[in-house]
Amino acid sequence: MAIHSIYWYLIINSGRPQELAKIVWSGAATVLCEAVMVVLVHSFYIRRIYIMSGHKKWLIGILVAILFTRTTFSLASTTLMYTLGLWAAFTETTGSLFTVSMSLSLLAFADFSIAAVLMFYLWRSRTGFKKSDAVVHTLMAYCVNSGFLTMICSAMVLIMFLVQQNTLVFAGFVQVTSKLYANSLLGSLNMRSFLRDHPNASSAITFSSHAATNSQQASSESQIFQETSKSAYIDEGYGHSEHPDSPQRFEM
Repeated sequence: MAIHSIYWYLIINSGRPQELAKIVWSGAATVLCEAVMVVLVHSFYIRRIYIMSGHKKWLIGILVAILFTRTTFSLASTTLMYTLGLWAAFTETTGSLFTVSMSLSLLAFADFSIAAVLMFYLWRSRTGFKKSDAVVHTLMAYCVNSGFLTMICSAMVLIMFLVQQNTLVFAGFVQVTSKLYANSLLGSLNMRSFLRDHPNASSAITFSSHAATNSQQASSESQIFQETSKSAYIDEGYGHSEHPDSPQRFEM
């Protein structure tokens, strides 16, 4: 869909302003595909929450209601794109502004809600054993990263749509959003298989801040060790030139 839209605007209708102002069918279909992708990915995570929460139906009902409402507004936006047919009319119509704003706002809220609930139940599933807790921490880091990226991208679509209504900058972020959701689902499936086959590899997956902290601690500990060793050698009667590791001198 994205390739067809780019080819239609940049190749077929290059230099034809009247045609460039129209909404091509593949452009509207991209929004529909993004809505379908969001439903699939969120349904996967909601099912996981249903299992981890002990089959709490009230919690699943809230998440499903948010997802259903968001999908309804997304389908309404797609219908308006096909009905109006012009980008100028779509970005200036009150109905389209309302449906797009509600769709993207609910999408960001759904991403935050699902990520927060997953984080909560993953935190509660800790066992106290080092290996199992390392796997849980890895999954928590993945939930934060994936949910944070999709939420930022959804917010950028909404901001660009409201701020720069005379451009199609928001359409580029829509393309990125759908790919992020697909990567989130595939990454989650691959991560689950990888951690099942390599349980010890989870300890190597940490935050960059933790790695930086560990490197600083290692360097400080190494420096303390060197200074302690040097002082110990001096106290035992060795000079700087008579370090035990230095070559001995023999007088003839």
